[in-house]
Amino acid sequence: MKKLSKIVLVLVFSLLILTGCSEETKFESGTTVDKNSDTTNATGTLLCSRGGKGLGDSTAELSYEVNYKKGYLTKVHSIEKVISEDSSILDQYEDAYKNIFKVYKDLKYYENTITRVDNSVTSDTTIDYSKIDMKKLEELESSSQSIIKNGKVSLNDWLTFASKVGTKCIEK
Repeated sequence: MKKLSKIVLVLVFSLLILTGCSEETKFESGTTVDKNSDTTNATGTLLCSRGGKGLGDSTAELSYEVNYKKGYLTKVHSIEKVISEDSSILDQYEDAYKNIFKVYKDLKYYENTITRVDNSVTSDTTIDYSKIDMKKLEELESSSQSIIKNGKVSLNDWLTFASKVGTKCIEK
């Protein structure tokens, strides 16, 4: 009986140690999070942005709200706005956005709206990775550039990809 009690005690103690090791990480608000951050067990929301120059006189303002849990994306909301006084340039961007997103039009939990006003085109996209059919999404994505692995998107892979185009992120 004493031997059984000792075994149970060792098992309970082992479970407590293992549970403590897998605790979620939360970054403090305002902390810069990038591809070098340990995001393995991280949970939270990042606010990311980048800007740039586009065709002709156009400029771009891009922002992303990235929700993640235990190191994997759960939802990404992006707003990409191209600004120009040249309507032919805006026409090109509007057509490009429409062509890019028509591939995803029948995919549930992948939502996109394109809005055109006098001097800008805005693409507003939300991808709910916690609900979307990842197999179908992976089929639609270019396999050479896809960051979907084993039916998930790791935050670190997303940050690595985003950093290549100058995206900067801070914890919300």
